[in-house]
Amino acid sequence: MSEPNEPTPTEPTGGLGGGVVTPTEPTEPTNTPNYTDETMYKGFYESLPDELKANSTLQNTKSLHSLADQLVNAQKAMGTKRLSAPQEDWGDDEWNNFYSQLRPENDEYAIPEEFSFEGADNLPEISDEDNQELVDFAAEMGLNQQQFDKLYERYLQMAVQGKSMQDSSLKDVITQNRQAIVGEWGDKYDTNLAQANQAYEAMTAEIPELRELVESDPVVANHPAVLKLFHRLAEVSGDALPVAGNNPASGFASEGVHNIKSAIQELDERHGNIIMSDPASLSMAERTKRQEILDKRAKLYTQLYPST
Repeated sequence: MSEPNEPTPTEPTGGLGGGVVTPTEPTEPTNTPNYTDETMYKGFYESLPDELKANSTLQNTKSLHSLADQLVNAQKAMGTKRLSAPQEDWGDDEWNNFYSQLRPENDEYAIPEEFSFEGADNLPEISDEDNQELVDFAAEMGLNQQQFDKLYERYLQMAVQGKSMQDSSLKDVITQNRQAIVGEWGDKYDTNLAQANQAYEAMTAEIPELRELVESDPVVANHPAVLKLFHRLAEVSGDALPVAGNNPASGFASEGVHNIKSAIQELDERHGNIIMSDPASLSMAERTKRQEILDKRAKLYTQLYPST
């Protein structure tokens, strides 16, 4: 009887019961290219055709990494609006095309409404014609909206400063005129002024254009020559003057707002010591004078701020 066939042993495969596996030889690691290397780029550059070698961008590039960066940036810039630098030989057409890329669409500048400079809370009124003139000027100069905003704000700032200087100068002139007539009339100032106002009211009731002429300019209404003219009319006319009530709100002489403020300031400057003094330290005559001054100030304030 024959014996059963024995299985043929296999070659060891490693692992459990697999015998010993001979390790494989390690492979050398592959070197990663250094794209910032100038030598590598020089080799790339030398391989280019002569027409590409002549390109200044390629000549000035130092590495393949830098070349890739330039390509990415160039692609981004293709979708961005870019302006050509102005040239000395540009004509009107080139300049107009250049400015058209700066100006708002259809030259429609938005008028600024908020400002932060000193005096911005008391802005003068700007007419539509003046606004349009500024808009046309900005368009002619090729200003963008931001530049127009700065121009408009500076324009208003100069207007505020000019008005402030004008008001200050006007106040000084009125004060000087008042001091001159007070110096000339002396103690008769109040009486003469009342007579001049009476004549003025009577005459302007007959000739309304005269009121418009005098009260259109505070300097005219407070000029010593005008005051003396109407005072003289009161003296020579007497009862012949047309009957007219005195108008405490008149712009003539001390009755205008500028004039009332000047009169109050004048009282304070001339009689400041007695106004601020302690009545108990004054003589009876000085107390009487002080009270008359205070009454006069109170009357002026009543005219300046009449009750409604």
